[in-house]
Amino acid sequence: MLLTLSTLTFSPGALADAAIEAPACDMVFVADSVPAAGHEGVPVDIQPAVIFRGDCDGPSQWTLELSAGDEVIESQVIDFDFGLPTAMARMSIDELAADSDYELRVIPGDEGWAEGAAIAFSTGSGRVQGIQAPTILDIDALTFGGEDAWVEAHLEIESGADPDDVSIVYIERDGGSLAVGTGDAESLFWFGEWNGVDDLCLSITQENGLGEATVSEPVCTVPTLVTFDERDRGCRGRQGPMAGLLLLGGLFLRRRGAK
Repeated sequence: MLLTLSTLTFSPGALADAAIEAPACDMVFVADSVPAAGHEGVPVDIQPAVIFRGDCDGPSQWTLELSAGDEVIESQVIDFDFGLPTAMARMSIDELAADSDYELRVIPGDEGWAEGAAIAFSTGSGRVQGIQAPTILDIDALTFGGEDAWVEAHLEIESGADPDDVSIVYIERDGGSLAVGTGDAESLFWFGEWNGVDDLCLSITQENGLGEATVSEPVCTVPTLVTFDERDRGCRGRQGPMAGLLLLGGLFLRRRGAK
């Protein structure tokens, strides 16, 4: 049986029409999930999770609907105060039948600009196993500086071994974004506030397929101060911290790519 992921595009109140002009930002969409689309041998006690990305104002509610064939066996409404550009939601469900096919449908609410998904997977007969703690291999950070400065950090990571391949890694820190990826991620980007004085210290969390968490040892760095003669270059007309982050991001990539 071929298992696939399909996307479903929605606009407020109706399916999006090709004639509708999209806003000048990225719509909220399902970037990844555990189980992933097409995953076979999924543990029967899995608690599915979905990763969202986008920078438009997404819906404040999403429906996560799990079905077996034509029967909907679980439907949960998730309320969101989106900390975009990334968000995460996890279902709480009863144990699934072994060796069976399922589909997880991610359905956005009526308001906002968003893209849903249908994620097909099949169970095996095993249960979720434990995972080891993740590790931060390297951290590099840039900042404009100053009190309550905005900072962008790039972390190279090594996820803890997960024999089920259904884990999620993320950075969650007050005053910043949620940086999240699946357990095979090799890097994470995080941006947020920094007091401009103390070291910036970050740790990563890895959750297994049940949502049980292990946390890495924190790693600290002093962000590199970036000064600009071209502060408005490429960002003219944009204001506030997001404009600075876009420029920081471009410098970050050029800096890391320099020979």
